[in-house]
Amino acid sequence: MTTEFSSERHYYEMAREEGDWNLFPRRNIVEYLSSRLKAGDSVLDIGCGTAEVLNFLPTGIHYTGLESSEFALQEARRRWSVGTGANFVSGDAASLPFSEASFNVILMFFSLEHLKRPREALYECVR
Repeated sequence: MTTEFSSERHYYEMAREEGDWNLFPRRNIVEYLSSRLKAGDSVLDIGCGTAEVLNFLPTGIHYTGLESSEFALQEARRRWSVGTGANFVSGDAASLPFSEASFNVILMFFSLEHLKRPREALYECVR
């Protein structure tokens, strides 16, 4: 295991342990999404990490997680690929690998501040 992969593992394990989704504002955001998302909606989660948000989203949505960390993608696929219909893609938020208007909702939980090109990522979200 490379040092980079090891540090990624540590980061995502720490985030899972310390990322309490029942605290404000996460709880409020999840409640808002759950009350408005319906079966068939397409959701893109930019910077999905290990896709912990799937614990709180309604079933029947078409969820796609975009992530640059291979460790996080492996963990997300291991946890969520079976039974959820979730799809996980490696990519760059500033150059989304999807057609225009592919999603009803785009999530960016705790990811914008980590992007090298946040302005371009936001432009991609609205195309």
